[in-house]
Amino acid sequence: MAEKRSDIEAYLPLKPAVVHILLAISGGASHGYGVIQSVREQTEGRPPLSNGAFYRHLAWLLERGLVAEVERPPRDADPRRGTHYRITELGDRVLSAEGGRMREVLAAIESKASPTDERIA
Repeated sequence: MAEKRSDIEAYLPLKPAVVHILLAISGGASHGYGVIQSVREQTEGRPPLSNGAFYRHLAWLLERGLVAEVERPPRDADPRRGTHYRITELGDRVLSAEGGRMREVLAAIESKASPTDERIA
């Protein structure tokens, strides 16, 4: 059964760390350490994502069905890296909806501010 738009919007807005976690696995499954490293690269470490915060966000994503554990990690995966995670179809739709929401916010900000606006100076 397909989710209605309002069902997807119930997840929004996403926390920035959650957006980056979803982005990190949207291109393919990865183990926890790999996701953390990818998020750190995306954000240049700002704000820092601790292991504890990552696993709290991951638990939230797993509970809501936005992310799932991979049953069979890639054949070349290092077995020491543990569980691999992938974005679900629902997670992909929520991430896309969050992107749309962010574009709307950015458009609203840009429509309010102009280079000659005294508030910016």
